[in-house]
Formats: sequence, C-alpha cells, structure tokens
Amino acid sequence: RLFTYGSNKNSQLGHEDSDPSPVEGLENVRQVALGAFHSACVLEDGSLWTWGWGGGFFHGVGALGLGHSETQLRPSCVEHFRRENMKIRMVTCGAQHTVVLTEDGHLYATGKGDFGRLGRGDTNDEVDFHVIDYFEHTDDSILEPGDPARICKVACGENFSAAMSEQGELWVWGRNDYGQLGLGEEAMGDMYSAERFPRLVRALPLEGH
Repeated sequence: RLFTYGSNKNSQLGHEDSDPSPVEGLENVRQVALGAFHSACVLEDGSLWTWGWGGGFFHGVGALGLGHSETQLRPSCVEHFRRENMKIRMVTCGAQHTVVLTEDGHLYATGKGDFGRLGRGDTNDEVDFHVIDYFEHTDDSILEPGDPARICKVACGENFSAAMSEQGELWVWGRNDYGQLGLGEEAMGDMYSAERFPRLVRALPLEGH
C-alpha cells in the first residue's frame, strides 16, 4: 500500500489527513514519483495513476496527463495508455511535467512545455501524454553508432529531463541556464538557455564513462 504525508496544498497527497495515511484505491503499487504539485504511481499491472494540481490560468497546465486541467483529489487512471493497451515501466515527475517510459521502450511526456522540457521541439503545454519521438528517428549513439537508443531509465528535474539507454549513454533536454544539462559552457547562454530536443551528453562516452 502507498502512504503519503506532508503538504497537501495542491491535493498531492491523495487524501485529506495530516498524518501518514494510505492512498485509497491503489493496490500493488510498483513505483511512485512526486512532483512539486502532483504525484504519480505505476501499479504492478502497468497502469499509470496521477493526482494533485491540474493547472491554472496564470501558471499553465498541470502534469496529470488526464486530458483536462482539473485538480484531482484522488488518484485517477490515465486511460490513454489503458485504451492503447500500453503498460508503463517507469514514471518520473518534474515540478510541472511528467515523463513515462513504457514497457516497449517509448517515452511519453505531459505538462508545462516551456524550455522544451517535454522533448518535442516546442514549448507548448500538453494536458495529454504525447510521445517523445526523437529516439525513434535518430541514431546518434557513440557507443553503438547506427543503432537506435534503447531507453531503460528516465528522470526529471524541476524543468528539465534526462534519459539513459541500455548502452549507458545519457540524453538531456529542457532548461539549461545553470548548466544543469551537463553539456558544457557552449550550451549555456542566459536564463532562457534550453534544449528543446533530447541531446546526447557526448563527453561521457568520449571519455570512456
């Protein structure tokens, strides 16, 4: 069972108790991720559930991926993946975006799109999950040139994202004003510096890491 506690200003706990309490309606939880204003989990059956802040006029959409901007007091199943018979392997949350890795190795993202944190080349907000198709059309691997990257892990920072392949290579995208993407000084400019598509951190494999 899943227990949560702490701030519930944005309904991110999934219940209304101040003490550690179970999140009702969730059984056989495999993995959990927490954002700034929302929460998400994957069950053993591969279904994805999200809850918390849905969005607002001044701050843009939330990161629930439910097709609307309504705050969810309790966990709601992301039916998009269930309808397509897609199972989720892993979920990760940024401050206001969510990225998932499916069992068949595809990445999907939803939420606030500024700084390109959704990895699709634009800065549009999304209330549904959409595929990050960069890895389906690009073969920029250094360790296995010509072969598509087989993504096995994904993680989010406040407004950037990262994905690691089975080959051990790392791709990053999103805000880079403080060099948080690890791409070197040439990728840093000002407070608006960002990568809108996944970009391989070439220094790691080139140096033998």
